[in-house]
Amino acid sequence: MEKMKVIGRIAMLILLIAAAAVMAGCASYSAKGMMPTQIDESKVVKIEKESISISVIPIISEQDNKKYFDENLLEKNVVAVYVSIINNNATDVELISSNLSVQSYNMPITHYPPLSVEEVYPLIKRSWLGKSAFWMSFTYFIGAPVSAMHTSSVNKKIKEDLQGKYLAFQVIKYKASIQGFSWFRLSDDTITEMKKGKSRLILRLILGKGGKLLECELSSAISALE
Repeated sequence: MEKMKVIGRIAMLILLIAAAAVMAGCASYSAKGMMPTQIDESKVVKIEKESISISVIPIISEQDNKKYFDENLLEKNVVAVYVSIINNNATDVELISSNLSVQSYNMPITHYPPLSVEEVYPLIKRSWLGKSAFWMSFTYFIGAPVSAMHTSSVNKKIKEDLQGKYLAFQVIKYKASIQGFSWFRLSDDTITEMKKGKSRLILRLILGKGGKLLECELSSAISALE
């Protein structure tokens, strides 16, 4: 009986060690809650229109993509734009729509609508199949379920993080502000031209105020994708 207890404890210890090894080598996500705080002013485009202050930062470097999304979205033809809107009016305003245009010497201007979280999430979510197969062979099937469950948990956190960062079309209360990211999927040709340099990103926001529409255009010149 005592021998069986010892064997059971050893088996449990092996399971714990295997689980710890799997967790250490499994999927991860390091961008949770990351938003621009200490902003490099040279990257910011600002305008003020009818007491509405808007600041925009195009996320066009691999370093910034990894910082805010733990993934280089540029490799997947997606450009993220951080937007901050402050309503200094005594009445509410509403963010109604947005689009992104890229102006280049060799291409006509094309307008791109923003992506939804459901469209961005598959570009960032972690794959469990390959890791589970590895841990299945490495730990004699012990690690595969642990790896799959851990990856599922990480993917849930990724989706929740994207939902929290998403700049939704919404009412902005008076004396209040909103911030978030918009993502835009560009064509292969557009990305190619941007890599050459001398391109200009143009973000257009449509806001409603007091029964009328306000069009706010923010333009940012970029030398080349980093």
